[in-house]
Amino acid sequence: MKTTIYTFLMCVCVAILLTGCKKDDDDTITISNEDVSDLVANCLESGVWGVSSQFKESAQLAEPYMTTPYCGYTGDTSLIKNYGGSSIQYSYNFTWNWTMNCTGPVPSSVAITYNSTGNNASSVMKSTFNTTGNFTMTGMEVSSTEYLFDGVYTRNGDYTSKIRESHSCNTVITLTFTDVAMSKTDYIFNSGSAVLDITCTTTDSQTFTFTGTIVFLGNQNCSITINGTTYTVQV
Repeated sequence: MKTTIYTFLMCVCVAILLTGCKKDDDDTITISNEDVSDLVANCLESGVWGVSSQFKESAQLAEPYMTTPYCGYTGDTSLIKNYGGSSIQYSYNFTWNWTMNCTGPVPSSVAITYNSTGNNASSVMKSTFNTTGNFTMTGMEVSSTEYLFDGVYTRNGDYTSKIRESHSCNTVITLTFTDVAMSKTDYIFNSGSAVLDITCTTTDSQTFTFTGTIVFLGNQNCSITINGTTYTVQV
């Protein structure tokens, strides 16, 4: 009889331990490709004053200096961008620098750098971060209808998703842009691409790394491919 009771108690203990282990496994945070697609879109979107708005601002800051008298000129400015809508909010502090480079007496490119601190929130996520941008802008010829951007954007900070599993993550994001063409009239991306590298460290100290590409399709659309899975978003 004692042996039967002992065996029963041992089975109960094993079952409890197995249940506890399963619960721990279920609670493990996993950052998905879809989570990262949302994060990249948040970096790019004009609605939260992302990279698409930052490229537009860069062009508009440089445009008054695209003449021969400003060859070699270096300008700088500080900008505060705030918006508090019902579904989207953002608040940023920027410092911008640009240098007008010329080929002979003709402006040929602009070296652009900027830094920011800030935060944003949408129906998808909320995020707090620091950013840097280092770009070269060309296409200043009168005959050209587009500016071309090449360079690197980095963003470091925290985000919390508001959808799916509502995970939180500390992120290091690097986007390397190549031949991104932006219209001189409406400042919308027409074409070009970028390579993305992202590291996410979760609140349970797991680290996930992601690589992928961005292709700008025109009409404010782009495709984001992460580990072989492609998403289409508006920026």
